[in-house]
Amino acid sequence: MQKIYSLIIGCFAFSLGAVAQVEIHMDNDPGTNYNGQNVPLTIGYQDYTIYMHAVNTSGAAANYNFRRVIMSSTATFTDQFCDNQLCYVTSGNDWTTPQSNAIPAADSSLMKPLLNFTGGGDLHLRYYVLDADNGDAAIDSVDFTITSTVGIEEKIDISLSAYPNPANDEFFINFNGNEGKEFQLVVYNVVGAEVMKKTLVNGLNKLNVEDLNNGVYFYSIVNNNDIIETKKLLVRH
Repeated sequence: MQKIYSLIIGCFAFSLGAVAQVEIHMDNDPGTNYNGQNVPLTIGYQDYTIYMHAVNTSGAAANYNFRRVIMSSTATFTDQFCDNQLCYVTSGNDWTTPQSNAIPAADSSLMKPLLNFTGGGDLHLRYYVLDADNGDAAIDSVDFTITSTVGIEEKIDISLSAYPNPANDEFFINFNGNEGKEFQLVVYNVVGAEVMKKTLVNGLNKLNVEDLNNGVYFYSIVNNNDIIETKKLLVRH
């Protein structure tokens, strides 16, 4: 019986020694092990980079490859992947680095996906660390579930009424626009120079025009530097 126990313990120790070990760390949270985790992201930019590292915790030198799998996608995008060797343009739903990275014990390899979105939607990616010394067997992985809002723009709805026009000393604007968005009222003279600017609130807004010269002006409703609507304003004191 003692020989059997010794044989089992010896086999168990051998199997542990043969298993490569790695920890996947996000560069913005280096103290956390993200092995097997799902990281949700909402991205409003066309270009986005994920910074992470695969840390060799096996106690011996190891050779890593990396694999990127598109689990599902309704977004339109292209991507690249960088490791310690090179940055590669990926292809297909299932892609693996063409050459391995030699990583000393306690050292790490860069894992840097670069994403370029041309259309919004949902994207689920999985990144594997592979044991290149063992037929590219998967050691561990991390998932990213990404919502891209690129190209998905909320419709701007506004309503307004303004009076009096011509205005003497005061000009009133009854305004309603999308909640959570900021709108400005910008007044221009006839040569296009800005003469007045005011942030609008939903409801009644008052503009003091007593310092403006008599004449023709134009006022625009602006959101995020986009002109939504423009109207004429007459000032007569």
